[in-house]
Amino acid sequence: MRSQYADSIRERKKGAKPGDFDRLGTEFHRWVRVPDNLKRIGLQKSADYVRFVERDFKFYAERPKFDNELDPAQAIAESPPADVVPFAGLSPQEAAKSATLPSGFKMHVFAAEPDVRQPIAFCLDDRGRVWVAEGYTYPRRHGNPPARTPDSNRPPQRETEPNAASRPARSPAADAAGVGRTALPNAGLQPTPEQLKDIFGGADRILIFEDTDGDHHFDKRTVFLENLNLVSGLEIGFGGVWIGAAPYLMFVPISDWDDPKPAGDPRILLDGWNYTVDTHEVLNTFTWGPDGWLYGCHGVFCPSHVGKPAAPESERQWMDAGVWRYHPTRKKYEAVAHGTGLMTITEVRKFLDDHL
Repeated sequence: MRSQYADSIRERKKGAKPGDFDRLGTEFHRWVRVPDNLKRIGLQKSADYVRFVERDFKFYAERPKFDNELDPAQAIAESPPADVVPFAGLSPQEAAKSATLPSGFKMHVFAAEPDVRQPIAFCLDDRGRVWVAEGYTYPRRHGNPPARTPDSNRPPQRETEPNAASRPARSPAADAAGVGRTALPNAGLQPTPEQLKDIFGGADRILIFEDTDGDHHFDKRTVFLENLNLVSGLEIGFGGVWIGAAPYLMFVPISDWDDPKPAGDPRILLDGWNYTVDTHEVLNTFTWGPDGWLYGCHGVFCPSHVGKPAAPESERQWMDAGVWRYHPTRKKYEAVAHGTGLMTITEVRKFLDDHL
């Protein structure tokens, strides 16, 4: 109908009136009542309406035919072969050998399947260990988080620093990154038993890979945490592990970095991250900024309302498609930028270099 009878279209300016093209699509019943339009499509008497409904509408709904159209069967038979994907199906060792590297570089297989599967996030500590989050829960979180009760809103007891004699020695790099520090006053809220059951109600794991003999391949593999629920972000620093698992940003303290194990339950720092839509991109790509803040990305199409646990809507920050940051000691959350679309770690680091 539009192709045959639309003589005008709405101009792209404020207050412009819809033209034939617009009205045929949105208010055909009004457009057709205009006398001139009735004449154009030949609706003058009852028989014309019958013809219009039984013949013309059927004609417009049918697929048009062309003299020079291709025969689908012949087109499939003569189609080119499927795209050849270079290096598809190579083993980890073959992939490392086939990789194109800058001059002077060499690639080694540090870890591969079956020792690590479905990695969704990873980070490095100051000892060169690789921490990897395996995302088996994706794409659907197991269950919904329980509602917080008034008693669960009480802050945890203040954590204290171990005495200097019992504290393990730290390297300058560890001091700079905050690795090994355990003094985190009011480090989030202690989850309720129901929340802990929910937090550990998934299938995700955090693994630690370490190369102790310098042969470029791990020889020590440790399961740090398991049964986590929808992990998407991971970073090390300031005395523990920072874990993004929507709807939570959590912190797990560590007291002995020679043999890393959780020194307590996860603490909930923030909640409100949207776990109901694009679950692979809600809070992700954690990295420490040169200003000491923990930076992260937030994907598009999954708007979140982030704040401290049990905070009212008025105290929460809307976030979608952007970059956020969290201060590890001041416990402050900020939206650095949002409405940006999809961002990679390279784009995040460029953003930090340009603005800090």
